[in-house]
Amino acid sequence: AHPTQVWICMDTLCTRHNAQATMKACSAYVEWYDPQPMLAREYLLRVYFEEGEVEMYDVKSRRTFLKLSPLPASIKKDDLYPGNEIVLHSRTLKIIRYADLATEKNLTKALVRSTCILTHNCLKNGELGSAISVIEGTGLKIIKLKMVAFTDIEASECSSLLRKDSQMVALLRLSKCVAVTVLGVDALEALKQVCNEINESLGRDSVDNFAVAAPDTSAATNLDEFAFGHSRRLSHWPTTQYGPHSTCCIIRPHALVSNTLGAILSHIEAPKIYEISAMAFFRLDIPSASEFLEVYEGVVPGFGASVKQLSSGPCCALEVRAVGAVSKFRETAGPWDVNFAREIQPKTIRAIFGIDGVKNAVHCTDLAEDSERELRYLFDMMNPC
Repeated sequence: AHPTQVWICMDTLCTRHNAQATMKACSAYVEWYDPQPMLAREYLLRVYFEEGEVEMYDVKSRRTFLKLSPLPASIKKDDLYPGNEIVLHSRTLKIIRYADLATEKNLTKALVRSTCILTHNCLKNGELGSAISVIEGTGLKIIKLKMVAFTDIEASECSSLLRKDSQMVALLRLSKCVAVTVLGVDALEALKQVCNEINESLGRDSVDNFAVAAPDTSAATNLDEFAFGHSRRLSHWPTTQYGPHSTCCIIRPHALVSNTLGAILSHIEAPKIYEISAMAFFRLDIPSASEFLEVYEGVVPGFGASVKQLSSGPCCALEVRAVGAVSKFRETAGPWDVNFAREIQPKTIRAIFGIDGVKNAVHCTDLAEDSERELRYLFDMMNPC
């Protein structure tokens, strides 16, 4: 389909010429960890967003590693930034740096990060899902999310970063909060507007009670490091409680891509029988996803496909608590098979948000004896995004 082609790479242009068209590429150097020899391999990734195609070039051997092939729908232009990880054909690729100035100018001219705190009021009033839905509805991409519980000192530090007074300190140390980092066009101002909207719609007569955003670029950077940085862990991370009244729920990568995280959380909050006691974004590679799901191999159909889906991008893990949490939440999630769920339990999570037997919106613990193992695997053994 593609005749002999010639590469043209300059500082300001990276295009591919053939007899039919000139294709503009976004190019970046990526790293893939090969588990067999335990080596990190570097590749040049070229993505043609207009044509919906992608290819890779092995830098060391100087040969094509991946021929021009269809670009997965899960990879978007705003995913290509240094430090991020993407999944291409079941391989987790870490973006190291842009390959040319044209790509750097194209992808960094507008996209910035900012961070906000969704306070205890969102959780206590069952409005966490509503707040996150507001964020998702603006086009901002949630790239990090973590439930936190601050000590008095940490609450004071967080309030200082937010440029708030002692009332905010009191609110932050009252109970758990959720830290959220977003990426988007002019995200700093956009997130402040979103938090104002959340406060107006959920807070009614109160001010800054439900959501508060970083006030400037410096505060956004420092708040992100404060909440998510690995150099200093928060004192009460994770906020899990474990025990017989806890179960594990994972909102799958496809649901995050389709911006239904908030809606699924609202569905969990709606019956007012569950407490979401811990949550965070995690990124599982194929070995991790396979190990996590190993007890389900041979039990549920499409095990290999389920592993690939769970490792295809960030997921959101929850500890959900209630009396008889495992069996009760399994009913809320619905049958594994989405079509069956729609037929016999049409109001369940999988019936409403699932697509098929693999992209069925959520994973939930099947047996009570597995719940603590699943929760500890995620919250104790892995680092959040």
